[in-house]
Amino acid sequence: MKTIILENFKKFNGEHVFDLSELNIFTGGNNAGKSTVIKAINLLSKGLQKGDFPTIDLVNDEFNLGSFQEVLNKDTTDDFFGIGFYCNLGKVEKPFKVLYRFKDGEKGVFSESNGAALFYSMEITDINNDTLFAIYNSDIFKVTKENIEYLDYPTEQMSESIKYQKIPIEEIENRLYELTQLPFKSPYDHQDAGRIFMKINIKALKQYFNNFTKNNYNYLLDHLESIKGRHGNWWGEYFSEGAYDDYNFSRHSFNDFLLEMLKETDKRYYYRRDGYFNFAGEKLKFELIEDEDIEDEIKKYDEIVDYGHLSSFIREIVGSWFNDISQSTKVFKEGEIVHIKYEDISSRLISISNKTLFLRKLYNNTKNDDFKRFITFSYHLLNLFELNAYIEIKEHANSGYEINLVENVKLRTKTEGSLNLFLSEIDESENIENPRINISDMGKGLSNLILMITKVYSIININENKQSEEYISKNPKTILIEEPEVFLHPNWQSKLADMFVKIINENTNTRLIIETHSEYIIRRLQYLVGKKDVDAQKIKILYFNDVQKNKRHKKQFYQLKIREDGFIDKDFGKGFFDEASRLTIDLFKIQNAN
Repeated sequence: MKTIILENFKKFNGEHVFDLSELNIFTGGNNAGKSTVIKAINLLSKGLQKGDFPTIDLVNDEFNLGSFQEVLNKDTTDDFFGIGFYCNLGKVEKPFKVLYRFKDGEKGVFSESNGAALFYSMEITDINNDTLFAIYNSDIFKVTKENIEYLDYPTEQMSESIKYQKIPIEEIENRLYELTQLPFKSPYDHQDAGRIFMKINIKALKQYFNNFTKNNYNYLLDHLESIKGRHGNWWGEYFSEGAYDDYNFSRHSFNDFLLEMLKETDKRYYYRRDGYFNFAGEKLKFELIEDEDIEDEIKKYDEIVDYGHLSSFIREIVGSWFNDISQSTKVFKEGEIVHIKYEDISSRLISISNKTLFLRKLYNNTKNDDFKRFITFSYHLLNLFELNAYIEIKEHANSGYEINLVENVKLRTKTEGSLNLFLSEIDESENIENPRINISDMGKGLSNLILMITKVYSIININENKQSEEYISKNPKTILIEEPEVFLHPNWQSKLADMFVKIINENTNTRLIIETHSEYIIRRLQYLVGKKDVDAQKIKILYFNDVQKNKRHKKQFYQLKIREDGFIDKDFGKGFFDEASRLTIDLFKIQNAN
């Protein structure tokens, strides 16, 4: 995940693109949108874990964002919000934008969508913002004059149908968009919409075609050119209402969609005989749907499908798009995102719940090298805070977990070891009698630090599904941490920067997003860059402004770069680095006045 895109989401009116690096610092004024970005990443992650066309619960215990209207930006005139990212497709050099859009679940057909953000569309656009491919939810699609695609004038046969329905020809141009349910169908068409429909822009397809395949599809491209709508798109509809009336497609996958497309090309399926005939031109489609004897029309349709190699096109081209997008969404789908925020631990025994699954993951690995790695990992990070200790986890009768800090650690050999490399310098058996502090007996700052280290390790290194070490190191992970400095002394706040740098330096493919108000973390990062302990290119600082509260701010956020010498290339906003100096000057003014 190198970018995150927000559109009409809470504070952010219109589209905003956030470029990410290995270590990302979100800072700035209160209520300016820092945590909004983190919430959006979490929302998309939870939705995509269920399916590729997600419906997102906004009011569960984890998010508690309220109604859809509370999430939708208050200044937008649109009725949707979007969350997306950039993704490379095929061999195209520049990445494409993949944007998921959501509408109010109250407008959906399923009762379970109430209080949810309902999948509306997924659009893939190039760097010029031209659409290549898009998928839409027909239940909530709104037809407008701008997106209607059907031919302006009906055929002779269709004119008869219009006359039968007593629709005057002269009113067609003005009334069609009000009467039709779909952008690519007129009211004289069969109106039972597929649950999902898609479009491919023919001009964009031709522009990038050789980057997706070297095979010859000239017949297919010529045919698509002949049946495209007036906006240059080929449309298709899938998942027929009759077969999928009671099915919530939010759990559909891209593979389900691909199989549905392929059914139309397979003569073994009776379904295709009663399908939408998406590859037919308007006249042939009308005959296939309206005529009683369609044997000749079916042969014509089969010839077009066969000569165009439609089945191969769907697998090779559309299938490759889905595969590339799936690779980009892996970090969202496979639970490789963890959200860490302050938790108040007041009980010695931490009960088992969804929020404490990371403890179960860790404890289940206590009998192999993974737990020994955790001990080493926690020791080296705590050592940055001048603590000679490691973290211990115990289970109690399957009812809960105990987290202790084991102090006065004895080492077999003195070493500065790596976080990832299991060294034998720490042995539990040699530290059995060491003093232990339960997390409930610690100060809030230290207990928060202990939980942070434990959660970070659980996502970076746990081999829960017995994957190879190569898989664990290469599979992307994103860790979101809200205000890690809470309750910490300024000296320890600065040491958090050392911890973050050590994590990204020694764990490739790990991305940290830190929301913070701590001047000390940022100052320490400057020092570490100047000292050459971390590459400046690995760090991005985004400063957020509350443009609604303070109109003098023109941008909601801007990037600050730490130069190779450790200095920052721009000034921070007022009230951050300058606050201590301002208070000192005010104090001098008071003294002079006296």
